[in-house]
Amino acid sequence: MNAVPAERLLRDRPALGRIVRAYSRAAGTDETAVAASLLFQAWAVSVTRPAIAGLVGARRVPDEDALFAWARARLFGQIGPLVEALHDLAPVGRRLLWGNAAAACAGGFAALAAEPGHPFDPDRLRADATRLLDWPGSPTEGLAELFPVPHGGGTRLFVRRRTCCLRYRLHDAPPTCLSCRLLPEPERRRRISLRLETEAGERDSISATA
Repeated sequence: MNAVPAERLLRDRPALGRIVRAYSRAAGTDETAVAASLLFQAWAVSVTRPAIAGLVGARRVPDEDALFAWARARLFGQIGPLVEALHDLAPVGRRLLWGNAAAACAGGFAALAAEPGHPFDPDRLRADATRLLDWPGSPTEGLAELFPVPHGGGTRLFVRRRTCCLRYRLHDAPPTCLSCRLLPEPERRRRISLRLETEAGERDSISATA
């Protein structure tokens, strides 16, 4: 399902159902709500990451309001119908699915803040994420936010979301996602610190062997 246009999935609803059931088997769950949520989240990440990279990196336009309106129309024009299709197919809420989409978009901006050499201004990235996701009446309004964490003389961005993707309901589920609303804030901060320390250690090891 990664990078498959939503229109192709929507043209064949039985095929979409088969994809959800196959994902359910692969994930080891008999809950179609969990499978639909995680499948949609993976698809949303694959679709939004390149779109957001292009939005941030190619700003040579005179009217940024029009640019963001175009980006919202293109992204959410794909996402919205798939949200409805999965909501009809499985017992999964629209708000949960839109929360997955919001987190995927916010994660795209956060990934740019982690680029080597930090070519993007984190304050600008946060403002752009808000501009894309939180316009009045948006189905993603208030569902995900970026927050800054100082690190290594710069700033990294991390996602905090208002919905849960249901990953915790998988058999032998991994730890609660770093962005999850179910994760207590002190634990989120502790895990972020550990992640950044691990990344720094890996970079040092690569530099030492280069």
